[in-house]
Amino acid sequence: MMEPWEHVQAIAPAHFEKDWMVSMFTGLLDKNGKDIYEGDVIEAKHWAPMRYVVEFVEGGYCLTNPKIKHSPIDINLMYSSLGCACEVIGNIYEHSELLTK
Repeated sequence: MMEPWEHVQAIAPAHFEKDWMVSMFTGLLDKNGKDIYEGDVIEAKHWAPMRYVVEFVEGGYCLTNPKIKHSPIDINLMYSSLGCACEVIGNIYEHSELLTK
């Protein structure tokens, strides 16, 4: 029996790459109306201004930053206090350097 990915490759092998990263949608939008996905790097301008990575931690989406050890922030708490004041500026899979700034 073929795995689902093998079915996709068999249908259109030239259109797909094996190193794709699939991320889950959080159900939230940034200030520009862009979908926020797991692995995105977002920049908060007001509440605790800095860059964060969206991660799925213990059953919920959180914001983490390597400078803040063991302190994930529930994305819903930050999002509700900011409205849509955060912005997706990239993702950790394509632009890992975004967190060093």
